[in-house]
Amino acid sequence: MPVIEHALPQSRDLRLREVENQRPEYAEYLPSKGGLLKRLFALGQKHLLFIICFVLPVSVVSCYYLFVAADMYVSEARFVVRSSSISPRLGGTNANLGQVTTLVRTNDDTQSVNAYISSRDALNRLIEENGFLEMVRRPEADFLSRFPRLWSKSDRESLFERLSEFVDPSFDSGTGVSTLRVRAFRPDDARAIALVLLSHAEELVNKLNGRARGDAISFAEEVVHRSEARVKEAQERIAAFRNREALFDPVRQAAAALDLIGKIAGEVAELKATLAELHANSPDSPRVEAVRSRIQALEDQISEQRSLIAGGDHSLAPKLAEYEKLVLERDLATKSFVSGLVSLENAREEGHRKQLYLERIVEPSLPDQSRYPHRLLSILYAAGVCLGLYWILTVLISTVFDHEL
Repeated sequence: MPVIEHALPQSRDLRLREVENQRPEYAEYLPSKGGLLKRLFALGQKHLLFIICFVLPVSVVSCYYLFVAADMYVSEARFVVRSSSISPRLGGTNANLGQVTTLVRTNDDTQSVNAYISSRDALNRLIEENGFLEMVRRPEADFLSRFPRLWSKSDRESLFERLSEFVDPSFDSGTGVSTLRVRAFRPDDARAIALVLLSHAEELVNKLNGRARGDAISFAEEVVHRSEARVKEAQERIAAFRNREALFDPVRQAAAALDLIGKIAGEVAELKATLAELHANSPDSPRVEAVRSRIQALEDQISEQRSLIAGGDHSLAPKLAEYEKLVLERDLATKSFVSGLVSLENAREEGHRKQLYLERIVEPSLPDQSRYPHRLLSILYAAGVCLGLYWILTVLISTVFDHEL
């Protein structure tokens, strides 16, 4: 029988097929050439969706994070931006001693500083002054973390789009504290970038101080110049009036005339009293006519002085009104000039005093171990995403098959 089977190999295959047809549950365990590969291939066909959606992606992600991903070090610093505020001190008698300077937080200026840290201007300064390009191209960096990536450009715009991966400023509105986190492939690089960014932020604050100080002083100087010009113009008008009217001070001249009228009126009153006494005691006295003539002369002089003060276009009244108007304009211009000088002096004093302060609460740290990437968490996250995708596709496929059936 074995000889016959050896001579006829086809009979052996037929017998094996009969056994497989009679007992199919054991057919897959029968020895055959390439059986392991066939079983793996069949298993792969059966679980092809699971392999595509879960096994392959998770394997790639695991290989990347376990063997390829570069370590990244984080340097962290904290700072606040304060604004000086002058408030009166209770019980202060002196203008300077009765004031106290306090520091209050200013959210708007803090947001401006954070916006500058993550801006193109800060990036350009990092590149041109601090070698930022070399720091993001370290040989330790992997092909996904370094700049540029294989599929991206190496220009500054592409680097700016990825700046948040290396520089991350944040602001806590509750405490007013800003936190600056800098990632780099070397600990020294992370700390150096953080120090440079804080220095640039301080320069920005000083620039804001300088501009506010310059604007305040310029405005005060402009007010002083305008007031000074007004004072000079008013003084020139007064001088022109004096030359035109041949009067130095109409007010004083009118006052002198009024004083003279008062003295003459007093003298007239005495003479009238004397005249009444003469009429009563000796009406035929020759002094009566003399006193009466004296009274008439003094009354004429009073009328003349009154007409000189007010009584026509050539009197002192219209000239006095014009002169008082000119004097009033000069006084107002002088007060404005004095007020402008005080404002200018205050602006200069405020200029010597900083209005904004950037205070470092925590200096940039020098990391001694890498914080990124989170290898295990990243792998687990990728596994969860892939598993969810596999479940969704499985449900969709089963739903479609059930619908077709």
